Amino acid sequence: MLFKALIERLLGSDEAQDWKERERAKTSRFSYDNYPSLVKILIELLEPSSDVKIMETPEAGSSPMDLHGAEGVFPALQILRQARPPGDLTKIRSLVRELLPSPHWHMRDMAARTYVSLHTTNEHHEKLSPILDTVPSDHNGQHGRLLVVMYLLRKLLRDETQCSKCLKKQ
Repeated sequence: MLFKALIERLLGSDEAQDWKERERAKTSRFSYDNYPSLVKILIELLEPSSDVKIMETPEAGSSPMDLHGAEGVFPALQILRQARPPGDLTKIRSLVRELLPSPHWHMRDMAARTYVSLHTTNEHHEKLSPILDTVPSDHNGQHGRLLVVMYLLRKLLRDETQCSKCLKKQ
């Protein structure tokens, strides 16, 4: 409930409702200028620490939805997805990309959606190739990469101008 209240306060109530299927809001009342330390906080939430075990395989007998420490990662991913921060996103993109091989399906899905939203439409066709160039050996890593490809393609196909640019390059 606290997470939902935070997202509603930052992004507005209708942006917080369906984070999965909604495109990032074109006009949001949210501004990083109003929260100057938010980017630093988001980076800290995404950085792996010794006490956060979201990248570990669930123990035998535990629930696959038991995300050991993901309480901070989920809000960070949703905020980043809904309101991309200004400036250099290299560090944030790298941290989100590290979540793609998570042993937890929900984490991989949220990381893939966020990774795609952190790139402008112009960058999408350039970013697809590096994702496919190296194929992880583990199934979770492969699935995370495929999720990124799926969301990139969905976004490209929705934007007719970008789709026509990609076709002209071939």
